[in-house]
Amino acid sequence: MKNKDYISIPIYLLLVLSVIVCLLLGVQYLSSIFLDFKFTTSYGAIFLSLIILVGFILTTPLGIFLEVLFKHIGLVDRGSNLLFQIVQLIVFIFILEFILSYFNIVVFSSDYTEYIYYTIMYCFFFVLAKIGDIVEKSDEE
Repeated sequence: MKNKDYISIPIYLLLVLSVIVCLLLGVQYLSSIFLDFKFTTSYGAIFLSLIILVGFILTTPLGIFLEVLFKHIGLVDRGSNLLFQIVQLIVFIFILEFILSYFNIVVFSSDYTEYIYYTIMYCFFFVLAKIGDIVEKSDEE
């Protein structure tokens, strides 16, 4: 590989991550229509999007481990996939609760609003993954 190829990889990664953060900002706006939460700073929406992205990146190793464990045990059906997603959602909510307890970025009106918001954000990443699977299957054909 040429030296230019090595330089273009981080630029491409930053571009993709910035697109994902912008999509997260859009999902935050749509969820703010239905849920009641307020940001404490003017940059709270951007910081919350970055924290959600970090939370999802931190749950990725757990997802890989659980997927390999379920394949090793022999639980490869729809029920185990649902169980796998539920466990990963619970860990995602725990990580976000832990990280946001140190920062005063957002104030939710109630606890269930907070958990619904985290579930919406997790579903956003789940939809992105499913779209990626569809694109990968169409590329193979």
